Amino acid sequence: MSKLDVFANHNMLNIVYTAKQFQPFAELLDDSFKFVGPSIAPRSDTVSFPFDVLGDVPIVYISLGTVFNDKVDFYRTCCEAFADIERKVVLAVGKRTDIAALGTVPGNFIVREFVPQLELLQRAALLVTHGGMNSVSEALCYGVPLVVIPQTADQFMVGQRIQQLGAGKTVRRTSLTPQKLRSIAQEILAQPAYQQASAQIGRSLGQTDGYLRAADEIQKFKSRSSIQ
Repeated sequence: MSKLDVFANHNMLNIVYTAKQFQPFAELLDDSFKFVGPSIAPRSDTVSFPFDVLGDVPIVYISLGTVFNDKVDFYRTCCEAFADIERKVVLAVGKRTDIAALGTVPGNFIVREFVPQLELLQRAALLVTHGGMNSVSEALCYGVPLVVIPQTADQFMVGQRIQQLGAGKTVRRTSLTPQKLRSIAQEILAQPAYQQASAQIGRSLGQTDGYLRAADEIQKFKSRSSIQ
């Protein structure tokens, strides 16, 4: 079996963990594709975080996820871009990044290896992300607009879809500068339409128990198959 067979395997039942609205070219898919929405649940591990210093203004949250996060140059770009905005900025860098390598961190930044992402998204006005489906789905569920800076694979298509639906902007990392990042972020923060689009997509995702709806679809499929 080739890699293409793995990633383009159309079967009798196909579970899709997003909303039909978010899926590109959804009109081409038949009824074997069941859109069950994301699976988002509170994390079992507790990460300490100084929530008391965030204040009342919604924050800017920056994260490249857990795989492609060893990006010191990118984090320095973020520090320069957001050094003097009147918001707290939370930057999650992962365990492979030496925080000291970032140099002088602006006073409005909180930098941690790991942060409680779901709790922070509930207080965020903007997410700067790599475009992984997990982080994107979580942001949309909380109505948070996004700046997507794809790193690999499907993240480019995810970023493109976010931009098409008006929930944010995407920019290639090769063309990213502090000035460009700041300008894009300021545009999104200043125009409520981005947040409204994100919230609308979030509502289309439905409940966040996609795994339960996936199980229901599998049970229905098994029942139909046994009757046949």
